[in-house]
Amino acid sequence: MNNIANTNQERFNQYVVPILETLRELDIKFWLDFGTLLGAVRDKVISDWDHDFDISVLDSDREKLILARDLLQAKGFKVVLQKNMHWFEDLMQIYIPRDEVSTDSKGRIKEGFDHVDIYIYTLIGDMFSMRRLHEPVGSSRLGIMYYRLFRMINKSDLKYNDTKVSLRNKPLMFIINILPDEAKATLSKLVWELYIMKAKSAWLVAPYKFFSEFTNVTLYGYKLEIPQQYEKYLEYRYSDQWRVPDANWDVSNNGGCIHKRIRSHKITHISVETINNFEKYLWE
Repeated sequence: MNNIANTNQERFNQYVVPILETLRELDIKFWLDFGTLLGAVRDKVISDWDHDFDISVLDSDREKLILARDLLQAKGFKVVLQKNMHWFEDLMQIYIPRDEVSTDSKGRIKEGFDHVDIYIYTLIGDMFSMRRLHEPVGSSRLGIMYYRLFRMINKSDLKYNDTKVSLRNKPLMFIINILPDEAKATLSKLVWELYIMKAKSAWLVAPYKFFSEFTNVTLYGYKLEIPQQYEKYLEYRYSDQWRVPDANWDVSNNGGCIHKRIRSHKITHISVETINNFEKYLWE
């Protein structure tokens, strides 16, 4: 094994297995997905180029994931829901220590993986769907502006911290900071509604048939569920060349990735958890 492969295996055993066991304790059904599924069935390892460990669940287990968050935080993991937004719909990220992972000058990892991504599917008709609320891809400039303004108001990113805010954003952050808390709350809700009404987002969709039955794969001696039709599913996601490693693969080419309006009559029945977390409303 190379150094990255050794590191990934050690980090899987030390950190990922306890996370997966916590999900099993709460009776949350999960399976390998995306790049992790690809590496597990093609190479029998977590791929060297992969920076996250991907699993998926159904939206019926979303409330259980909030319980899992509390348990994992008690064990020392950092857990982020929906990129630090206060609506939890399709993404939970669990960060693990970076002690043995190389980073660049901006703190971004260069080799190995440093977090677990849990994706949440909702069945809409005959399609498993994920509406990526935190990805205003395909939006007009106005839609993207509303999204960024919402994150600024709620200081959802470290770059909006008073000591790290850029010169370009300082005037706007100054105005936001002097607003009374009640005014910030009102402005936040208004901007969010404008974002939902005006923006588009990335959606990940896949036919129900791919997730109707499951089988198992063993990764580093640990048994994990995967779609039974994993070959057809990987062909759907990554083309019929998925068996051939491609270092230049562009994720924007992934199958089942579409851009559409956030507010859609087809998804109004999605039950979205509202979450309260001091890390999201630093001004409260």
